[in-house]
Amino acid sequence: MSIVISAAICSFNRGEILAKALRSLCEQKLPPELFEIILVDNASTDNTSNIVNEIKMNFPSHRIRYHYEAEIGTGFARNRVILEAEGDWIAYLDDDALADEDWLFDIFDCIQANPDVWCFGGKIIPYYQTVKPLWFLDKYETRSWGEKQRFLKTYESFSGSNMIWNKNVLERFGGFPTAIGPKGLNFSFGEDTMPFLNAWNCEKFALFYYSPKIKVYHLVPAYKFSIMYQLKRSFISGQTSWLYFYNQKNKSRIYNFTHNFLSGCFRFLIAIFKFHHYERWQNWMIEEGKVVMDRWGGAFAALGIEGTIKRG
Repeated sequence: MSIVISAAICSFNRGEILAKALRSLCEQKLPPELFEIILVDNASTDNTSNIVNEIKMNFPSHRIRYHYEAEIGTGFARNRVILEAEGDWIAYLDDDALADEDWLFDIFDCIQANPDVWCFGGKIIPYYQTVKPLWFLDKYETRSWGEKQRFLKTYESFSGSNMIWNKNVLERFGGFPTAIGPKGLNFSFGEDTMPFLNAWNCEKFALFYYSPKIKVYHLVPAYKFSIMYQLKRSFISGQTSWLYFYNQKNKSRIYNFTHNFLSGCFRFLIAIFKFHHYERWQNWMIEEGKVVMDRWGGAFAALGIEGTIKRG
């Protein structure tokens, strides 16, 4: 049988956890002749290549391919996967995530049942290697569209750690942008969202299908327990969203700054009134503050002021 799915991981200096992600792909219930595993090393300086070679030796029945991408940036790495993939479908998994043992089997089932779908996606469930604070809720790192299978609504999309694209469709919509998204240790957002946005803007009906059975488990490292990190991440996300998705280009910079800044101030006032609804102030800071910082991130982006956040 020919390869149907190219399961792909793009990695930068994550050797200490990459082996777990690769092993989770090698331990799938789907017969190995139906899929290949592609690791794109995005200019790592650690032992990434050695880890891939070790996994190859431990799983000789699997087709595991290593490719080095010198241009630093997740967009470059994801696009390299498109060039190298031999499967008709590309299943992206982050290097700090673990695929459920049925992940590829459930993807294969969805493909057989819905061959005309452009992209499949499913749940992203957090897992931890350290004890999380009592106030830190799983929902902060959970990505889900519910418990029922369905087609996505207009402008909905999947997160990059659990999206399965038809290769031809992904090529048709231009692959992934390289100007945004993580670049080495500098963390930003949006490269995985852009193909969905391009599809929604080009077509009246986009065929994106969600199945809660398609599950992956995403590591939440200890640095994400920082409230400052969470708020700064929302600020950077707001910048990216405004610059690439919601920018009102027919308006002046001052108009866009004022619109976003006042929107953030309004949400700040709402947050103050909602403080008493929260048992813990940390939950209030994250759940209300993230909306405020998102708006203010867009405001500063309208003035051309961009920030960055470092991966821990």
